[in-house]
Amino acid sequence: MKKTAALGSNIMILLFLVVLPSCFKSVEEPIKIGTNVWIGYEPLYLARKQGYFGSIPVSLVQMTSSSDVIRAFRNRLVDCASLTLDEAFVLMQDDKDLRILFVMDVSNGADALLSKPGIRSLKELKGKRIGVESSTVGAYTLCRALEYGHLNPNDIEIVATFTEGHVAAYLSGELDAVVSFEPMKTKLVQAGARVLFDSHKIPNEILDVFVVRNELYQKRKADFDAIQEQWYRALGYLEANPDSSSLFISRRLGFSTEEFKSSLHGIKFPSKEENQRFLAKGFGTVAQRVVDIMLDDRLLNKPIDTDDIVILK
Repeated sequence: MKKTAALGSNIMILLFLVVLPSCFKSVEEPIKIGTNVWIGYEPLYLARKQGYFGSIPVSLVQMTSSSDVIRAFRNRLVDCASLTLDEAFVLMQDDKDLRILFVMDVSNGADALLSKPGIRSLKELKGKRIGVESSTVGAYTLCRALEYGHLNPNDIEIVATFTEGHVAAYLSGELDAVVSFEPMKTKLVQAGARVLFDSHKIPNEILDVFVVRNELYQKRKADFDAIQEQWYRALGYLEANPDSSSLFISRRLGFSTEEFKSSLHGIKFPSKEENQRFLAKGFGTVAQRVVDIMLDDRLLNKPIDTDDIVILK
């Protein structure tokens, strides 16, 4: 009798151990997306505000500069990152598992080199102090601007200036010029700065891309695909509701809705269809051109194989 009771008790314990785990769904860790302050990344925050991510486990991590985002990604403090294409290539030098999921935006004037009003041409920058966040897209923009002005880095004095300090450094008189981007570009223009060069002159060279490690993407493909779909949904909301969207984003960025709407003229958000066409056909040429320029300007230590860096669907 005791043996029967013991056997029954063991069976109950076994059933408990088998059935109990099935009563609880495994909870995935939130996918941490690193961003810095840039108008092209704002649809992510708009999607969160609208509740579009829903049950998708997502955590947006905003940092003060793209250098911070790169550092966090390298140290695996974030799972994926919103970066410019050249910044992505810097990471890809040391991590061959990185992939581009989609193009977030294309800069068409939003990245710029701005100077004091008295400096009227790129050639006049010779011998001047130029502020730039040298480890990121600022370095790329500066190199391209110098090429247009037939100058080289030895002709100027480069002053390392973090993104959040661009406006203050310019206003203090420490700098003769600064390489910056929206929303700081608008504030600099309002302060009297003159645009000497911007990304409109180098079409399709400054792109923002969503970067993820392929190993993680393959493990959580459904989540990443859902994040991408909600990105496009947020773009649709931004287009259909420009006033409420501009109010939300401008408050986040700390400037007026009029300034935000004006800054939007400097970028383009590719649609889902445009993204798919571009990544499947034209992206390879653009990517190789950027790599070649970065190698020539010594922004890369070694070539990047651009044939297998995009996740195509």
